[in-house]
Amino acid sequence: MNLNPLTIGSLNNSRACFFHAIEIRRWRGLAIAAMAVVILLPSTGCQLFNRFRAAPEISSPVAFTQIPTKEQVISHLVDQASRVEQLQSDVKVSVAGMPALRGTLAVEKPDRLRMNAGLLGVTELGIDVGSNQEVFWFWSKVAAGTQGPAIYYARHDEYQSSMLQRVLPIEPSWLIDSLGLMQFDSQDQIEGPFQRPDGRLEFRTVRSIGGQKTTRKTVVDRKYGWVVQQSIYDAKGKLLAYANSKEHEHYPEYQISLPGLIAITAFNPDGSQMTISITASRYRINSIFGDPDKLWNMPTPGDVPQINLATLSDVNTSSPPVSAGASNIRQITSPQQQGIANRSVIQHLR
Repeated sequence: MNLNPLTIGSLNNSRACFFHAIEIRRWRGLAIAAMAVVILLPSTGCQLFNRFRAAPEISSPVAFTQIPTKEQVISHLVDQASRVEQLQSDVKVSVAGMPALRGTLAVEKPDRLRMNAGLLGVTELGIDVGSNQEVFWFWSKVAAGTQGPAIYYARHDEYQSSMLQRVLPIEPSWLIDSLGLMQFDSQDQIEGPFQRPDGRLEFRTVRSIGGQKTTRKTVVDRKYGWVVQQSIYDAKGKLLAYANSKEHEHYPEYQISLPGLIAITAFNPDGSQMTISITASRYRINSIFGDPDKLWNMPTPGDVPQINLATLSDVNTSSPPVSAGASNIRQITSPQQQGIANRSVIQHLR
């Protein structure tokens, strides 16, 4: 059953070019990060080269035999997250009415994420979404209309004080939370849990991000303790984005259940919405393949312009993202170049 915290209006029927639609709206819609990251559409579950399976039968152990206290819910989620340091999986990324992308997703707590996906699995014809300790990015590798390939990025600390963050206080790390690997801060104000009419449990986490108060509502399965939905609201109570996590599979060797499908919906300033889906095959846990230096560092192709999301409000940022191997980042730094970049991104946000 699809969860929706609002009565959603009719979906945008536009059939624009796939890569035009998947551009910076992902940052509005994300994390994807903005992303997209990062993110996905309901009602997929098709097989990808026979690697994606039908929804698994429930085999998870019972987490709660009665309505738990706040401490019991948080303790359960923290315990689940503590069992996993790394995840890796083949994935399919989908947007309604557009070609699916196929690739890989890798996660390393607390804030490392990398997703490469492309048409027919050719990553040169797709996207590169990532995050590390210092910076997150979204690289659209294929031209969309008049827009050529570009890397949109921001340092985490600079993004926290940007105008874009006030509109969308979401980063790629939200995808990590959507996997059920939730992280809590000592400053979080937590309320609940409350039993919903559908029998599930809901608790609310209030925190300040970049000086702006946000509320995260988390819905947990009453019996198995799975995270099945998270939604983000701004200080005025406006819904910014929500993520549904479904088709959980239990990994008995790690005593954890992980979702096979994550569907993230984000709302644009004009009220329109975008939903992106990620369907995962079986996860490899705590065993990531690949060179860490290449996996967790922002790519630096010399012929691709790089647009700093933290400067979209005309806040000038002189320093490039700081991450290992990223010292040669080609930035758009002149007022003329930044103005063109700003108009380009703002056009996509619309």
